[in-house]
Amino acid sequence: MKDSTITRLIYFLKKENSTNLLPIIEKIIDNKRINIEEGLSLFNTNSLALLSCLATIVRQKKNGNNVYYIKNVHIEPTNICAFNCKFCSYSQSKKQWDLTLEEIIEKIKTISNDITEIHITGGVHPEKDLNYYINLALEIKKSFKNIHLKAYSVVELDYVFKKEKINYKKGIQLLKDAGVDSIPGGGQKYSMIT
Repeated sequence: MKDSTITRLIYFLKKENSTNLLPIIEKIIDNKRINIEEGLSLFNTNSLALLSCLATIVRQKKNGNNVYYIKNVHIEPTNICAFNCKFCSYSQSKKQWDLTLEEIIEKIKTISNDITEIHITGGVHPEKDLNYYINLALEIKKSFKNIHLKAYSVVELDYVFKKEKINYKKGIQLLKDAGVDSIPGGGQKYSMIT
């Protein structure tokens, strides 16, 4: 580990008055797993600088100076949404769009020559059902077999699973069978929706 990383870490500990975190930080430096309570203690520090420094330590131990990344295309099939979240640009959008399956496939084809992932999230369209999401995944996987499909936010899935009256386990399995490889993070908690 570089001395500059340790120097920055000590600086942030003193600045944030977080010396009580020292036992947790020592575990991280010694490559020992921290428990849930220790993770929550780090989370509750609200110090992005400290957390960034710790993440750098872990990254350097695992990967040295190697950096790994993906090249993806982000598709938003629609901005029509059943919700009106304060943070979302869809709620301020004057012009609505709702891409067809063919438009989505064509959009991916125009930029797919060297991507490794297709990322799809959009508005929670009140008229779309689970078959729409399944068919979209099937068509994408048929056209782009070796590309990782990361699709549909948890908010989209929660809405459509409740609408279809199926449980999450069954819904996720249906999407997985259709070719969804992972789901993205993000979305909004219902308690924050206006």
